[in-house]
Amino acid sequence: MSGVAMLPPLYLLAALLARSVQPLLLKAGGLAVDEFTVAAVLSNPYYWATLAVMIGQVWVWHGTLRHYALSFAYPFLSLSYVVILIAGYALFGEVVTPAKIAGVGIIVFGVILMSLDGEPHV
Repeated sequence: MSGVAMLPPLYLLAALLARSVQPLLLKAGGLAVDEFTVAAVLSNPYYWATLAVMIGQVWVWHGTLRHYALSFAYPFLSLSYVVILIAGYALFGEVVTPAKIAGVGIIVFGVILMSLDGEPHV
């Protein structure tokens, strides 16, 4: 696969990564402050990192949508629920229940079904 042909999947993967990292950074930022004030937010590096990821996601999302149909790419971002479930457990000690596993399983199944329906590329 040539370097140019590899770009569309990398854009899509980067969009998924950015979508997954944002809430993790916000969670870390929320745990790092005692009070939710303007000063606490402005002095918290996690919130600044979240903003940087959001800005980067605009660029990545632009590249993604140049290559993929919106009806394919946007549902693909739902896979962030899988990443967040695993990362929430690994990073924050959040509980993973059978219901949560079943829920993300249904999401993954839905994304697979949508990816089989039609041409994903623009």
